[in-house]
Amino acid sequence: MMTSIFSKVMVSFYMVLTILIAFKCNVGECGFLLPDKVVLEIINKLNSKTNLNVHCKDKHHDLNLQTIQPNQSWRFKFLPNPVWDSSLYFCSFTWSQTLHRFDVYVESRDQKECTKCTWEISESGPCRVTSQDRNCFKWKD
Repeated sequence: MMTSIFSKVMVSFYMVLTILIAFKCNVGECGFLLPDKVVLEIINKLNSKTNLNVHCKDKHHDLNLQTIQPNQSWRFKFLPNPVWDSSLYFCSFTWSQTLHRFDVYVESRDQKECTKCTWEISESGPCRVTSQDRNCFKWKD
């Protein structure tokens, strides 16, 4: 009796696992189960010699307030969600009585663009910088 229940549980587990792997492969991400770690770097490019205060979070992690000196950077690493394209890191940026918000990692937007995402933060907005490109965005406010 106990063996029968265990067998059914194991079959169900393997069926769910097979469906998840098939789904990942179907959307073109079959590069085995766990995605690559993402490195996110934020560089203070404010025009003045002002410190940049950054507070980033996702649904499960609070990375606490970080202070970045002018022309310096801060970075963190994380693993994107291995099943759904739902990873999201959002940050608030403050300096000289100014507050702005921006989503520094949106998996559906960023997963194909970078495994090392470098953001330059200036008064006019955040810019994602790669070796070939500089893509600037508006603040989310």
